[in-house]
Amino acid sequence: MSTVLPKLHTINATADALKVSRATIYRLAREGKLVRIQLGENSSRITDDSIRAFLVASMVATASSGH
Repeated sequence: MSTVLPKLHTINATADALKVSRATIYRLAREGKLVRIQLGENSSRITDDSIRAFLVASMVATASSGH
């Protein structure tokens, strides 16, 4: 039996991809809008699935607000 591991991104890579600050990534994770996985005392990653879901939710919110 094989376990499929989620694709993970560093905080920096996520911030770069979304064109926001590292602080914003941590805030979005605290708010539950991104899934952050703690890998060690000083290392964490953001799941690819949560980034995709955040982008889709952001696009839907923008489309429904008329912007």
